[in-house]
This record gives sequence, structure tokens and C-alpha cells, in this order.
Amino acid sequence: MRLALTLILLSQLTGCMRDPERMANIRDIGDAINHCRRYTEQVMPADTAVAIDRLSTRENADGYDIYLRVSDKNNNGWVRCQVDEDGYIDSHRIYGMRHEGPSIFTF
Repeated sequence: MRLALTLILLSQLTGCMRDPERMANIRDIGDAINHCRRYTEQVMPADTAVAIDRLSTRENADGYDIYLRVSDKNNNGWVRCQVDEDGYIDSHRIYGMRHEGPSIFTF
């Protein structure tokens, strides 16, 4: 019983610590794509172009895997954005680009 209460309390606390910038109401893959694009535009420099990679973007059992192409006058790269069923961006990784903002980056 105590373990169940502890797990419930922990899940509530972690839910409260979620970044509100990463949360949106989504109904389908189109909403997930737009949510990832808006978030990417927020964390990237203003001169960065963002385009959808429709061939790689897909729905899976846990939510959506969204892939975006990003570029500016000096760099080309891509973004992998994972959105869960609740509309929260669980993972947002930018590859091959400079950045601004709170995302986790891997080069």
C-alpha cells in the first residue's frame, strides 16, 4: 500500500515539473508536427529555416516521432522530436546546428 502511494505521489510530482513550453493539446500527427515545429523555432536562432521531413515522421505506439530539417546560411541539420500521447515533447534533439535554448543537443 505504501509503495503504491509513493509511486502515485512521485508521478504527480514529476508531472508538475514538466516544462510548459513542451506541452500542447494534440489530436493527431498534424498537431504533433506543428507543436514540434513551433518549439524548434523557439529554441533555434531567428534565422533558422524549419521544414518537415515527411518520409521519416511517423506515429508509434507511445506517440509520435517527428523529424524536421533545419538550416541557416552556414549550417544544415535535423531535429528528432518525440511527442507522447499527452502532447508533451519527451525528447528534442538537434543535430548539426548551433542553438539557443533549453533543448538537449548532440553533435
